[in-house]
Amino acid sequence: MAWRPTAPSSALGVAVYSFSARNERELSIDVGEEVRIIEESTCGGWYRGFIYGPAPRRVGIFPSTYVHRTPCVTVNRGKKSITVQKEDAIALEVASVLREWMTQWKELYVNLGGPVMLALRATMVQLIKWRRDILLGSLRSDQLLPIKSKIASKIDWGNKELNLFPVIRNEQHDEVDVKNTSVVDLYQMCVNHTMKQSNAGGMTEPSTSTQLNHIYCEIEEISCLVQGEDTDLLFSLYDSKRQIYLSERFLMRCNKSGNPVSMASTGVVERQCVFTDLDKEDIANLQDCYLVCHVVRCGRMDLNSKKSNGMFRRPSGCAAIPLQSLKTLNASDSTLRHVTAHCFPFAEEKDFSSLHEQVIKKLVKTTDRSGTISAAMRTMQGDLSTLREQYVNLIDRNTCLVRKLGIAEIVKPGEFRNDFFLTIEKGDFEKSSKSPPNVEILVQVVKSDGKILKAICAAANQDPIDEFRCFIIYHCANPRWHETIRLAIPVNVINDVQVRFTIHHCSSSGSCTDQKVVHLKPVLQNGTTIQDGTYTLSIDSTREALVCSTRVCSTKLTQDINLLGLLRWRLLKKPELVYALKNVLLVNGKDICLFMQDIFDALFSILDQEDDMCGQLAFNAIVRIINLFLDSQYAQYRESLDVYINMHFSGALVYKKIINNIRGYLDHGSDPEVTSTLLYVLYSLEYLLKFVVQSRCLFARSTHTIGFSSFKENIRLTILSIASFLTNPSPTLRLTQKVALKQLGVVCQQLLLNVCEPADLGHVIIDVVRAVPASSLNHPLLLPKLRFMKSIVQSKLFEVSNCNTQLLQKFLTDASVYLQRLEEPSAVLDLISALAGKLEAVHSQESKGMKMVVRILFTDLVQFIVSSNAAGSHQSLMTVACCSLLSFMRSARADDFQEIINPSAESLQLVEQLCTTFSSLISDSMDCKAWHTLSILQADIIAVTFANIAEKVFIAFSGSSQFETRATELLLSLFELGGSLITHNLLQLDTLSPGRRLIIEQRCGDIRVSVAETMVKMWHALGANQNSYAFAIPSVIVRSSLVREESVQRLLLPLYVDLLIHAYNSCEDGLSDFYDDMTASLHSMITNGSGDDTFVTGLEDVWEAGIRNASLDAKGKEQCLDVVKRIRTLTSLLIDYRGIRAGVVDTSSPAGLSLHINIVYNLMCFYKTTDQLEMSASCLLMLIELNVAAENWTEAGFAYLTCADTLDFGDKQAVPSVLTFPHQSSEERKAALLMESITALGKGNLWEKGIEVCEMYSRFLKQNSYDFQRVSEVLRTEASYFESIVSIHRPSREYFRVGYYGRGFWPFLRNKVYVYRGREYEKLGAFSERILQGYPGAELMKTNQPPGDDTMQSDKRYLQICTVKPVACENPVADHDNVNPYIAEFYLTNRVSQFVYSRPFHKGVKDKENEFKSLWLERTTVDTVNELPNILPWAEVINTTVRDISPIENGVETMLAKNKELIGLIQSHKNPGKNINPLSMALNGVIDAAVMGGVDNYEKAFFTQVYLEENPEDKPLVDELKKLIVQQVSILEDGLQVHQAQAPENLLPFHEKMAGLFIQMKKKSDSIQQVYQSV
Repeated sequence: MAWRPTAPSSALGVAVYSFSARNERELSIDVGEEVRIIEESTCGGWYRGFIYGPAPRRVGIFPSTYVHRTPCVTVNRGKKSITVQKEDAIALEVASVLREWMTQWKELYVNLGGPVMLALRATMVQLIKWRRDILLGSLRSDQLLPIKSKIASKIDWGNKELNLFPVIRNEQHDEVDVKNTSVVDLYQMCVNHTMKQSNAGGMTEPSTSTQLNHIYCEIEEISCLVQGEDTDLLFSLYDSKRQIYLSERFLMRCNKSGNPVSMASTGVVERQCVFTDLDKEDIANLQDCYLVCHVVRCGRMDLNSKKSNGMFRRPSGCAAIPLQSLKTLNASDSTLRHVTAHCFPFAEEKDFSSLHEQVIKKLVKTTDRSGTISAAMRTMQGDLSTLREQYVNLIDRNTCLVRKLGIAEIVKPGEFRNDFFLTIEKGDFEKSSKSPPNVEILVQVVKSDGKILKAICAAANQDPIDEFRCFIIYHCANPRWHETIRLAIPVNVINDVQVRFTIHHCSSSGSCTDQKVVHLKPVLQNGTTIQDGTYTLSIDSTREALVCSTRVCSTKLTQDINLLGLLRWRLLKKPELVYALKNVLLVNGKDICLFMQDIFDALFSILDQEDDMCGQLAFNAIVRIINLFLDSQYAQYRESLDVYINMHFSGALVYKKIINNIRGYLDHGSDPEVTSTLLYVLYSLEYLLKFVVQSRCLFARSTHTIGFSSFKENIRLTILSIASFLTNPSPTLRLTQKVALKQLGVVCQQLLLNVCEPADLGHVIIDVVRAVPASSLNHPLLLPKLRFMKSIVQSKLFEVSNCNTQLLQKFLTDASVYLQRLEEPSAVLDLISALAGKLEAVHSQESKGMKMVVRILFTDLVQFIVSSNAAGSHQSLMTVACCSLLSFMRSARADDFQEIINPSAESLQLVEQLCTTFSSLISDSMDCKAWHTLSILQADIIAVTFANIAEKVFIAFSGSSQFETRATELLLSLFELGGSLITHNLLQLDTLSPGRRLIIEQRCGDIRVSVAETMVKMWHALGANQNSYAFAIPSVIVRSSLVREESVQRLLLPLYVDLLIHAYNSCEDGLSDFYDDMTASLHSMITNGSGDDTFVTGLEDVWEAGIRNASLDAKGKEQCLDVVKRIRTLTSLLIDYRGIRAGVVDTSSPAGLSLHINIVYNLMCFYKTTDQLEMSASCLLMLIELNVAAENWTEAGFAYLTCADTLDFGDKQAVPSVLTFPHQSSEERKAALLMESITALGKGNLWEKGIEVCEMYSRFLKQNSYDFQRVSEVLRTEASYFESIVSIHRPSREYFRVGYYGRGFWPFLRNKVYVYRGREYEKLGAFSERILQGYPGAELMKTNQPPGDDTMQSDKRYLQICTVKPVACENPVADHDNVNPYIAEFYLTNRVSQFVYSRPFHKGVKDKENEFKSLWLERTTVDTVNELPNILPWAEVINTTVRDISPIENGVETMLAKNKELIGLIQSHKNPGKNINPLSMALNGVIDAAVMGGVDNYEKAFFTQVYLEENPEDKPLVDELKKLIVQQVSILEDGLQVHQAQAPENLLPFHEKMAGLFIQMKKKSDSIQQVYQSV
């Protein structure tokens, strides 16, 4: 099959089906896995590639139809290049997050994660939906941002719940682009993220921007209409908590047939509306808000009376739809909430105006429902023009906008509103003689000439009408209506109109009589509108009255006389104008904001046209009003002020007067009368200059002027005036000067660059900076100056190439001076961090700035960090300084260090300080996951700088005669820095999830590899000087090469060969010293988590090959290879030890403890064989601790004793505290260890060994210390042990042979055989079960045959377990005839190192009648490395021999063993009071077997002449067997006598039966006895 390379643009794919490999060439893939396609077959159908993710990667082929290819791009060109999908960043992030979460979710599922698992699943489903929406590409930008926000929120929540790394995001909710983000900015993002997480759920900082809120409503279904009559449904928003209506009304009118009719001239039936301009308080109280619908019928007075006629508005019912469900609806959500409410009729008609309160409070009867109203609603946020574009399907030009009963929070310039809301509240009328009246109120707007205006809107969607009639409450003298209408009266006629109320008394027949009229004039005689409030209108001279309330919502009508005077300034005389200008600040602040456009238009017109006092007062008023907007209370109107300046301001000539006024105040700033006003002028400087710039632009457009030279000069002179003002030493001006610097920084940052030449502006700024000289100590304006400089750095001005150079030099010089003097260090470092961030942003354009930094500031910054770190001071500032340093380093190139790296002492010191700083940064890196992104970037920057500095150092010192003497410490510092980088916890990619590792590889590759390459270059660059570092850097190389990354190991392992050869050539003990250093480093690093099997393989491949190819003599190669072998063995043991200790097995379980004990013992033996006594002693102490934890008291006693043997009684040298032993002398420690050994041996019932230790210890005490008190204690313990031996029965411990076969076992167990000392009463079944529990999945072999190679090389685990018998050593105590059996028994099963087990088999033809003839035994004898018991409850088998036991030998052994057993039992039962059952069973078993043919079988098989002729060599064995049979009869006879004496009455029949059988047995053995006696 032919293959062709895949194009890089389509080299990625996602598996859409799972594929299982059928052979080694194929690659298995699962659904959702991302694959990298390397090649594709020319005939189609197959791809070759690998699963995308961290190395190592297996390459294979898979079907092309199983993969969907995606567009991709290549990032990080060069060695760090990597291919990623070409998709939206947030979509890629969601895909990566879902893959990572899936693994965690599966674990939660398996572990019954509960609510978190369910919540995570729901979140993942929602993320998939949002990702699909993004990939479809149908979302507009304004729709995409809210979805990104929600995705980011969900991902952050999930990462927090799963304890994963958080994502640092930008304002667009995308993961921050680390490559294009400065270190300083990234640090601030991490700080903000941490603060956000710590303040989660708490109070948030109030925002200065305010967005208006709206509620969209669509009436879906109505079933509460009055049949046969027209019906009005009046909808309005109501706040039940404040008991106020929030909006005017929206009207839906239905005809007699129940069909909606249009209320506007367009003829469109309106079911949709938007309740607009709701403020934050309204939205916050949505849980208390309702959409209230009042149902009013239009028809007869009495619906049930046929006589009634006419057309009256009559109450019918009310519904209240709760809006609580909208509170949880995000304003960016596109879904509608469907809500339904029941309509209830009134109980009493007079309560109709408050019926909605009864419905809300559920005071109505649920059985009185008269229908339902259904609506679809949602909240919206933003400007209405934007919402029309965003929600085209909901809001069109015919959608009704229902106004709020009040002014919106923000009224932008140009917005016009002139609403006069009138609410007919109630009335008090006299009753007629018959019944209370049916009162109808007719409302009209009438001009002075009697003309009636069409200016009444009963609802938001109703065209203006000339009259409005309120509904009638039947027969009620005190009606309550609370009907609100809007009067749309033109501004030009409002002074000439009045509202006329006509009171009608209507009858049921339809006639209206008794008309009375009252009036309300909306405008007072002084030109202001009436105040908002309630008015009682008396009717003629009667006691009748009508109560109504008003609310003015207008941007043209005011209720403030002072404001009205200013707005009508053209009609005022000069004294009146002066008065109006002085009183302008008496106007309410909200009114100033509401009438901002008219006020500013008036003031700028006055400023433009008046040159005397009025002009000055107008300027002062402008300044004060700007300061009003700067108040946080009115911060939301600043946007409106900007809109006014850019779109509505029209003063084309005022810029000169504004500039003249500003300069005038600055020039006379020391005048006490001017100082207070100057302060306000400076506070408002930003907006004043915005007016100046806009005015000049308007002037240029109106006069077609091109040149701005004079204007720029005026601006320059203004800034110089500020600089001159800053030089005034008067203490009373300090606050004003500080404000001047602050505001000038804001202005320069945002505005002046657009109107001034950058170079000229840069010169002027330098003049301002020089106004506060750096040579002046503790200058009071130092802090404002530094902040001003920072604002300049952050401006676009600093990015202009012909400006930033001169500014940078001045700023760096001043910062260096202040940093040296530690004046305002916080502000200085803020300035430096801003400089670093700006240089980092533009470093790709030119490097002059970085060279300037290195020359002027670099040394001072490094020394500040080093000194602060050493002194432990300025810790809060060190982080900022370090971020700045890293930012500078990120901008630097290798050539930038040319000036500071040279053979001089100062240069060496600086570079060493830099290395120290970097090392400190690495060691102090925050482990907090929120800082992971910054820490990785920090490591990447340090790695690049490390390479650059290393290169320049070797260039600077190449050929230098002082290389060794002056650069040694520096080079060692560089090696240490490289080692710290490679072993940095955060850079160990193998510890991260695949998704997180992939992100880091995309950003900076594997930093460890690049650092390792630099270290190799450094080593080779040393050349002939390598010998000087052969013993200085091994520990660094060890630490670095033990990281779990094969690429790093392959780079660094060859250095070991060089180091080993240099160590061998250096001196006689060079290899020994090298080995000691290596083992110490290996022990420390591996036990703490470094190193893996790849390192061990590298030792075998690289080291051995390197040494064999080295130019060494045979002796040198042999010694070096021996060192390598020992290091490889130790490394393998340490890796196993680490794995066991790290929890790969449960060390709290017995099996886990056994493994732990075993590996520690192996380490101890290794250190002992290599004469590393300290390490060996450390392992011995661990063995003590582990044996005590496992309650292996016997073994713990031996371990205590072994540890005591390493100390001398006469040694007074102090030893440190270990385990439970305090700090004491060597002699005291030995005594304590002996006492612990005695105690532990006693707990383990090994009293014989305890007695030996007691005797040794007491002998020393008697001969040396004469501490007879302690001697007596030891002897009492010894006596108790003697008594225990003879009085307490100890069950014999059984021994078991265990073989561990297969590569599934740990290396230190693999294919090895051990003999275990069982627990008390533990038999083979229980022991096997105990061993199997420690190795889940292990198979128990069914035979004791030696395993084959296939078993030993298998990846599985096989256990071979059988019982073995100890072979007792020769001991006079055990062989003594009269010794207590309890004493003898100990020596039979303890202090043994040889064990046997047998396998019976038949050789030749088996005799079915007598199997003893052909029954052979395969006898296996194993020798262990140690006697048992010892410091371990097991011992490794070191030798195994096998031989066959003939039938006669088997018989002799069987008979001998049985005789010994009987003798022991009989001896132990001679003392009365002991349970006789064991003896009864043993005697009966032998006698009954002999009677049944046991002895006869022996006689038939071996006691014949034929057998002796065929096997003459067995004659001694035949004689021995006969002797044993005769002895057994004698033993049984003694046993029966003891049994008769000790047996209770109930066993006497059983005894008599055995006695009878014994007589028969004795008769059968008489012939044998005669033969034996004759012999």
